[in-house]
Amino acid sequence: MGLITAVGYTLGLFGYYVSGKMLDRLGRKMTAYIVFAIGALAVMGAFQMREFLIVSLFMIVAIFFVGSFTVICATFTNEVFPTAIRANAMAWGNNIVGRIGQITAPALVGTLIPMIGLGNAVTVLAAAPFICIAIVALLLPETLGYRVDKD
Repeated sequence: MGLITAVGYTLGLFGYYVSGKMLDRLGRKMTAYIVFAIGALAVMGAFQMREFLIVSLFMIVAIFFVGSFTVICATFTNEVFPTAIRANAMAWGNNIVGRIGQITAPALVGTLIPMIGLGNAVTVLAAAPFICIAIVALLLPETLGYRVDKD
């Protein structure tokens, strides 16, 4: 798995490039839907499958897409909030909300493992990006082509 992880993270670097191109071609919302969904499904697949090659493939795909989550979120944050409060929005979104998720997710997985097992616990938490898709769909504007204010 060490080799697969190394390959995944090496290929995952291209995820930043690909997601940037997708953001500019498909739009922010459509890119978020695609990247969040594929990333979540790939994590689920990696923890539900048993055959080494299939798990490896899912891991590589998961790393490729999950690494792009922050690119997409930062794009929305930078384009939705006016310049005067953009730094505060980024601090709240990334440093507070994001860190709470990073702390609580492993704790929730650990709590769920005795009840449903590791693979199922991770799969439950890996569904969170689908909540993000709903938030993007219902609450965020499409910012492709928006002019960011200069004040």
